[in-house]
Amino acid sequence: VPVLLSILTAVLIVVSSMVGIILTYHLTKRNYSLIMGVISIVEAAEKNEKIPSLETYRNDNYAYIINNIVKTFAEQNALRTQLAEKKYRMKSLELKALQAQINPHFLNNTLK
Repeated sequence: VPVLLSILTAVLIVVSSMVGIILTYHLTKRNYSLIMGVISIVEAAEKNEKIPSLETYRNDNYAYIINNIVKTFAEQNALRTQLAEKKYRMKSLELKALQAQINPHFLNNTLK
């Protein structure tokens, strides 16, 4: 009986070790792929490229980080667009003001 108990204990130790290794491998692989996805999103945001889609799991830290990155990226793009539009309007108004200054002089010179 003690030999059978020792063999059973050894088998359980081997099986639990294998399950632990498989579980560790799976979780490490998942976390690595999510981290690489976060890195690809950050790199795309830095280069002003389209943000790649990333498979996320519910209620995890990676989903929270990714959602904040995407939100910030969208807000920055919106602000850049608004700034470009305001610069365009400002330049247009400057040109109209210069044209308004030139027109009376041209009319005055023509009448003389």
